[in-house]
Amino acid sequence: MLSKRTYAFSRVPLESGWGYAREPNLAEKVRWIAEQTAQPTGLSRFGQYLTLLFEADMLFGNEDRHLNNITVLCRGDGFSYCPLFDFGAGLRSNTRDYPLDIEPRAHLRLLHALPLGTTFSRHVQAAQAVYGPQLEWGDRR
Repeated sequence: MLSKRTYAFSRVPLESGWGYAREPNLAEKVRWIAEQTAQPTGLSRFGQYLTLLFEADMLFGNEDRHLNNITVLCRGDGFSYCPLFDFGAGLRSNTRDYPLDIEPRAHLRLLHALPLGTTFSRHVQAAQAVYGPQLEWGDRR
């Protein structure tokens, strides 16, 4: 069992010639990330959690979801899902990258999602293709 207080996905080597870099498409890359995190943590629904994270990132335009921001919590002898966090780069809050004198729609074309390095819609579509939509809208009475 891992002894750290949190388990950041970045502990899994990604650029070493194996892993998600070898997967043929974005959906398989998402699946690989989810499986590599679920195996040591026992969190069987990590793919759904990852999909929700990508959906929330798209909603807020959060470009800062690097692999150190995909984390689970150590709880006693096990792990649990981390609350969604680190949306500080969302809503075009970085005025150096997104100056206020530029039309907001022009900024949307510049947004780029991490960690898979593609558009937010491709990120979310790939995750939803494997795990289904996770973010729900409206009243669920």
